[in-house]
Amino acid sequence: MRAFFTTMIGLLCLILLILGNLHWQKKTEVTGSGSSQQATVSEEGSEAFAQVEPVLNYTINWSEQEKMHFQTALSENRPYHILIVGSEQLGEGETSWPTLFQNEVVATYGENIISIESSTYTETTSEFVESGKQAEFIANQADLIIWEPFILSDNAVVPIEATLENISSVINEVKKSNPNTTFILQPPNPLYQPKLYKTQVEELKAFAEAQGIPYLDHWTSWPDPMSEQIKEYLNEYNQPNEEGHRVWADYLLGRFISQ
Repeated sequence: MRAFFTTMIGLLCLILLILGNLHWQKKTEVTGSGSSQQATVSEEGSEAFAQVEPVLNYTINWSEQEKMHFQTALSENRPYHILIVGSEQLGEGETSWPTLFQNEVVATYGENIISIESSTYTETTSEFVESGKQAEFIANQADLIIWEPFILSDNAVVPIEATLENISSVINEVKKSNPNTTFILQPPNPLYQPKLYKTQVEELKAFAEAQGIPYLDHWTSWPDPMSEQIKEYLNEYNQPNEEGHRVWADYLLGRFISQ
């Protein structure tokens, strides 16, 4: 009888040992599988970061708000949308600076990462506000609006104080509907020996700085407006010619594509 019990206890220990070993093997397989899956996820994350990182390097000269909204667009898997608006000084066609800018930016970042469109207006800032055309800015739902706010159209027609009030009104109304829309202001092209116009542009720059709005001072890339050389960059209507559009485009490209 004692031998029987001894044998039964031995068998029971053997069974428990086998069951324990099987449990350990199963646990090891699960743990190993989990580690493999985690490694795969990490690899995918690294690949995604590797694709995004070079693009972010181009945005070094962007404002912090622009960078933040750009990264938000990337995280939402949609293009960051830029709207360029201004007077007829923007020009049109393949040699206009908005087209040159759009082609280069999209080619650099990728059409799935940045989209760009442009619109021109003939109104003064007062006519623009009174006609409610700021609704077009709102409807566009752009992440960034690069606005040349009709300073030349307002020249000798709308006092600069009223111009700046109109600009504030448009920006406030757009941001009320689209809080994440960022504005950048810039002047139209320089003219030969500007007087009142030069003062208006200086007031626009001071306004932008006081309001904390990024300002594209592309006049620094043009020849001195007081010199005859500036005429070589303008057509008979005091709009940029092909050389003028190239200067304007290059300035913005230097800001939006950091090398």
